[in-house]
Amino acid sequence: RLSSRRRNQICWKTVAASVLLFLAGTGLGAAGWAFVGPKAASTNPETLLPAVDSGPEPIATLPVLSGAVWSVALNAEGTTLVAGSENGRISVWDAREQKLKFDLHPPKDDTQNAHKGPVWAVDITADGKTVVSASDDGSVKTWDLATSKETSSLPLGTPIRAAAVSPSGKLVVVGDRFGTVRVFDIGESKVVMEYQQESTVNGVAFSPDEKTIASVSTDGTVVIRELASKSKRYTLTGHRTPIYGLGFSKDGSRLATASWDDHVVVWDLNTGTQKVRFPTHDEGVWGVQFTPCGDYLATVGQDGVTKFWSADGTLMGDFHRHKGVVHALRFSADGHTLATAGRDGTVRIWDIAACAKNKGKK
Repeated sequence: RLSSRRRNQICWKTVAASVLLFLAGTGLGAAGWAFVGPKAASTNPETLLPAVDSGPEPIATLPVLSGAVWSVALNAEGTTLVAGSENGRISVWDAREQKLKFDLHPPKDDTQNAHKGPVWAVDITADGKTVVSASDDGSVKTWDLATSKETSSLPLGTPIRAAAVSPSGKLVVVGDRFGTVRVFDIGESKVVMEYQQESTVNGVAFSPDEKTIASVSTDGTVVIRELASKSKRYTLTGHRTPIYGLGFSKDGSRLATASWDDHVVVWDLNTGTQKVRFPTHDEGVWGVQFTPCGDYLATVGQDGVTKFWSADGTLMGDFHRHKGVVHALRFSADGHTLATAGRDGTVRIWDIAACAKNKGKK
């Protein structure tokens, strides 16, 4: 059981300080981090396994065990976790007690999983009351977390590969396998914007101010559009292979994208240019997120490793705890908690105290 003691309200001041915060209590120093070895001989996802367990242990391992876990979400405090799985299951966990609270089911049929296909995306609204899910079965659903009941279902008719809720919780953006991006008003279930990319949309995100949408595609492009005007600001090119992960910085001025070309690119959205490009994971990167304070990045990849970086591409450390490919990651809003999810059917939770705001500071 996780300790219920109050966590320190601190924000990383330096790279060294952030590493020490995470390693506190583990008995490891900076030299205790393990680094990824040579590339595996095969790119078959089933044969790619991480190195021997190394680095700090997670504070919790949730045995979802419903096939690969493709998506994960945390509430703002990091106390409730939602996992979307290969077989259509959506499970809701008490992250502190490490206990399954309940599964989500269609109305009047609690023997069926939430979706009839892989759940590629789950997200929780900022108020912690609603889960949004999206699946290859062609539907986007909303769920009441207090009652575990389905509150709406949008049968879009095309396999949905990506979804994200806006910071206000009023909008959801989804991307499908045919390259269509749609923005919906959740309350009214109506489309407020739609545009097309050339191939499968693997990731979507709202900027923190909710004025901008980013989407990434199998063709290796990044599209940035303005929500109010519905106009395209940029089409960013630089990755050579499909892009699967993306994340805005806290101030919305940067976007990080992760590709199967093994690289992460951090884009300057004021100019539409690359700020930095750096290699990250062997055999491809599945996900990338800025910490909530925006100065650091976490990535997960095909090599089964979770890594932390400074925003200039300096490796802070990595750890090998999943027993296979790591597909997804998510920070809690307070920055204390990171969840990672993978092909081994588990979610790992890491207490990193990464970026909580100091009281009294803006």
